Amino acid sequence: CVCVCVCVCVCVYTDLFSLFASDLGGYAAREDIEAVLQVLDGEIPTSLKKYFSEGDKVSYERFRIWLLQNKEAFTLSRWLLSGGVCVTLTDDSDTPTFYQTLAGVTHLEESDIIDLEKRYWLLKAQSRTGRFDLETFVPLVSPPIHASLSEGLFHAFDENRDNHIDFKEISCGLSACCRGPVAERQKFCFKVFDVDRDGVLSRDELHEMVVALLEVWKDNRTDTLPVRMHTNTYT
Repeated sequence: CVCVCVCVCVCVYTDLFSLFASDLGGYAAREDIEAVLQVLDGEIPTSLKKYFSEGDKVSYERFRIWLLQNKEAFTLSRWLLSGGVCVTLTDDSDTPTFYQTLAGVTHLEESDIIDLEKRYWLLKAQSRTGRFDLETFVPLVSPPIHASLSEGLFHAFDENRDNHIDFKEISCGLSACCRGPVAERQKFCFKVFDVDRDGVLSRDELHEMVVALLEVWKDNRTDTLPVRMHTNTYT
């Protein structure tokens, strides 16, 4: 029983690490961990900033040691590692899979995530760079998304600003903008226009937002746009 418990705990740590790790799975950047935790809990645990320096690349072993010392660092770790979870899990079949883990922290079903992963890797394989980058993203969304919004939408998905969308980002992004509650959808839409990621919309960003939304509005109207709106879009 002790051996089974140890194996199950190791699998839990591995699944948690895979939630944050890069596509290659070898390391997780601190920025990636923070981005996912911001989506999951809306905050970054203080222990994370103390243990890992800015720009740090975190190996699985370092991640496991940090979690051993901070089992209640975030919602998912509290659920999987606290309160005697290892005693209640009896064999490897009870260990949450990566898909189950991701489904538990998003508004997507496990079957949705499995289907999404298949399409994600297909799109990456067709990409000229081998990554789900802006060049691959834009033709997929525009049309129907207006061209002026395509780049902002890409950056809303690209949480860590590494110029490509990884699988966790596409899963969390689609969950937020398509399945999330109104507040979560509004937050995602805000990111489309918050170009500098400072948490507020500057005058220039507001101007770009109004211009883009007017273009969308015009594309979906059959009547004539007032002359004043043509000449004085934003004041």
